Amino acid sequence: MPKQLSNLTEFRIFLILAIIVLVWHLISLLGSFLGLFTDVALLVFLSWILAFILEPLVTSLANRGLHRIAAAVVIYVGIAALLFGLVWLVLPTTIAQFAQLVNVVPLYLPQNTLFSSQIQSFLVTTLSNSVAAAGQLASGLTGLLLIFIISFYVLISKKEISTTIKNLIPDEYEDDYEFLENVINTTFASFLRVQVFLGVILGFIAFLTLAILRIDFALSTGVASGILAMVPAVGPFLFLIPPILAALTISVEKLAIVVIVLVLAAQLVYNFLSPKLLGEALKIHPLIVLLSFLIGYKLAGVWGAIFAVPVTSALAIIGQDILEYWQDEADK
Repeated sequence: MPKQLSNLTEFRIFLILAIIVLVWHLISLLGSFLGLFTDVALLVFLSWILAFILEPLVTSLANRGLHRIAAAVVIYVGIAALLFGLVWLVLPTTIAQFAQLVNVVPLYLPQNTLFSSQIQSFLVTTLSNSVAAAGQLASGLTGLLLIFIISFYVLISKKEISTTIKNLIPDEYEDDYEFLENVINTTFASFLRVQVFLGVILGFIAFLTLAILRIDFALSTGVASGILAMVPAVGPFLFLIPPILAALTISVEKLAIVVIVLVLAAQLVYNFLSPKLLGEALKIHPLIVLLSFLIGYKLAGVWGAIFAVPVTSALAIIGQDILEYWQDEADK
């Protein structure tokens, strides 16, 4: 190989490697920069989800003659009343169960100095962490308030937002945008309906289990479990918490029965019923539902698992539309 060609090849290799390193560095910097806005992006996204869920209710009231702003106010006041009522139902359960726990726990603790010192150390650590926990709680409540405020403005400005986006899109792509918007609305609506249905089923099972075992506060505990079960991905774990707390201070036997029954119910619902319902609602095979859930969790953790199924469904519909378009073009 001529010396000039050899030098040129080495230079190209060096240039390619330098470009790869530079691009990788720029991507890392961009990731760090975008990471600063993760909380803001999450707030906006959750606000959009809430507005998306409430939009049909607001539109229904608006179609009956109520102004859209007034309809949104009515819906949000109703949500506030529902949350207040739920807290009113669940709070007595929590207070009563913790009061019983405080009375029962000392009976099971070993009466020795070493263990007492360990308990004291644990209490000191817990109290020192309570300040940080209070700060996180305040931050969470502030975030929740911001989500409600942002979603409210999204709801009352839906037409203006849609018109603004359409004005930014070239006319030849307007039909594609409307198709994409319809796909997203359809898939997410179907996904959320299934989640609500699963929450109702598991909430009823929790209520029925506690009622049969004659455990106090069965109704409020069942309602709380049902709402927690609606949370995608982590619902199977969260919905167990209220019934376990309710049964914790009654007896070990009843606690064991509650755990066994509800864990089995969660396994049946989430491993068999959920993939089938989501597959039928989103027009994808149940096996694809399970695989998308696992892949989403692997790629993006809990958030990936939460939205993997509707995103997969949307991509499948869009992909099918593209294939049909290519087929039509090939037939011409």
